[in-house]
Amino acid sequence: MTPANVAGLLAGIRQAAKMARAGALHPGVPEVFLWIAAGVDHRSDLAKVSGLSVREIRRICHTLQGRGYRERGRYVDSAFRLVQSRPHPHRRGDQLVLTSEGQSLISSTFDLSTEVQPS
Repeated sequence: MTPANVAGLLAGIRQAAKMARAGALHPGVPEVFLWIAAGVDHRSDLAKVSGLSVREIRRICHTLQGRGYRERGRYVDSAFRLVQSRPHPHRRGDQLVLTSEGQSLISSTFDLSTEVQPS
């Protein structure tokens, strides 16, 4: 992987947010997106690996799921949906997984056939 690959991924996230009118993004959005793509699928685990607070993780996940953002004092939904949540099969709470759009963005940046999957 090269810096150009990472820059392309960040540009893809920024472009998706711009197209969805998601407003200003938290600086942790790309990091959390990459952790989810790497297999960290629970909010408390994301907080541990990123060093962000659980509250920040919740806000970032809401952004990645296309949930509300503030515009003129109101919450507005967006089409910025790179992550979805579903009931976690082994833990309490939700499991975070990439949507097809999120998977496409990751696949366009990384050669997943050579990536080592987390255990």
